[in-house]
Amino acid sequence: MLGGRTIAMLTAALFIAIASVIFSDNWIVSMDRQVEVIRLVRVNIATLHQLKADLFEAESAQRGYMLTKRAEYVAPFNDALNRARANVKLSEKRVTDTSTQLNQVIELDWLKAISSSIEAKSAEMLLSIRLVQANKVEEANHVMNLDLGRLQMQK
Repeated sequence: MLGGRTIAMLTAALFIAIASVIFSDNWIVSMDRQVEVIRLVRVNIATLHQLKADLFEAESAQRGYMLTKRAEYVAPFNDALNRARANVKLSEKRVTDTSTQLNQVIELDWLKAISSSIEAKSAEMLLSIRLVQANKVEEANHVMNLDLGRLQMQK
């Protein structure tokens, strides 16, 4: 028969094996969570880059209209601003779906600041377009040269 020492060793080895399995399983679950967090961060970065590209496109369309007075520049301007607003809404939804309560408050405040900067920038660009439409090109250029839009883009 097996001696007491052998049974004790086998029992200790069994407990060590069980502890190793539990530790490895917890580590794998933790890694899966980290991979998901990294994926969400990448998606958010891509959304913010698209938001910035949309704002650049809106500004380009605004300047194109101011230079040429061709109406085909107004639709891309409006489309780009609508896409930028949609990207902010998408980011807000992701924050409410995935963040903790504490992080939600901070992140939603940050997104509200971005949204208000977008609205300020779009109001400045829309004013310039409306002034050009009213044949007040000099006033439109003056609004554009105030650099308020550049400051909003930096924010």
